[in-house]
Amino acid sequence: MNLRNAFIGEAMARCRYMYYAEKAREEGKEDVAAAYERFARNEQEHAKIWFESFHGIPTTEENLKESIINENYESIDMYLSYAKTAQEEGFDELAMAFMNVARIEDGHKKQFQSLLRDSKADIPSWQCDICGYTDSESKNPAICPVCKHKIKK
Repeated sequence: MNLRNAFIGEAMARCRYMYYAEKAREEGKEDVAAAYERFARNEQEHAKIWFESFHGIPTTEENLKESIINENYESIDMYLSYAKTAQEEGFDELAMAFMNVARIEDGHKKQFQSLLRDSKADIPSWQCDICGYTDSESKNPAICPVCKHKIKK
């Protein structure tokens, strides 16, 4: 239980520090933002130590299967339940946010399923980080054919 809690604490700290870095940058405090980002990387590495100790990092195929299960739980059970409770308690905006995130998580599940299927068939796939264009014919082109974004290698 200590390893799991240590992981959760470090993972949460990493997220908080990234949010704080964003806020500092909005306020023009670049030095503070850079420090928060550095600390966030430290926290991420600490979390990895604990995660590897209690969970390990299996093969990509096993990770994809686990990710599908987790995203399915989040999209069907977790967020829909949260949305229902929020709605019943009169938090309509929060209920809608939970519903929207449930749909996003379902999209993640479908993308993981596609990645698992493609990896088993050894089909390369690539998605532009800017416009979302997906290409199953090539892997990591130099430029996106849709938005013309140059891809950093």
